[in-house]
Amino acid sequence: MKRLAPALVLAGSSTTDERSAQWSLNSTTLIQPRCGTAGCHSELAKTKGVVLDSRDAGYRSLVTAPPDGYGEYVVPTDPDRSALMFLLRGIEVKRMPPDGPLPSADIDLIEQWIADGAKDD
Repeated sequence: MKRLAPALVLAGSSTTDERSAQWSLNSTTLIQPRCGTAGCHSELAKTKGVVLDSRDAGYRSLVTAPPDGYGEYVVPTDPDRSALMFLLRGIEVKRMPPDGPLPSADIDLIEQWIADGAKDD
């Protein structure tokens, strides 16, 4: 059974966020459109060697690639040790994406995916 992200009440509304914390959702709806662009983490640009413009390449770059200057981007089951969370939240590093942060609910969904084991579904 697929686990749903914790229900979040979105600010200013009574709507809850019941999206599933899965890589397939995170990659295609959150990461690829904002981070896998031609000027950032596309196959062409490969900023910091990270490619996020496809589901497979994104997973390899974030979960299975060797650590770089930031450390391990994703440590399955441990968002507190995952550099990706520091980058998305702008904790002691430049916040990503640089043109504007992801909404908190989206960041929370990515964090839940990591906490659930960062599986490639």
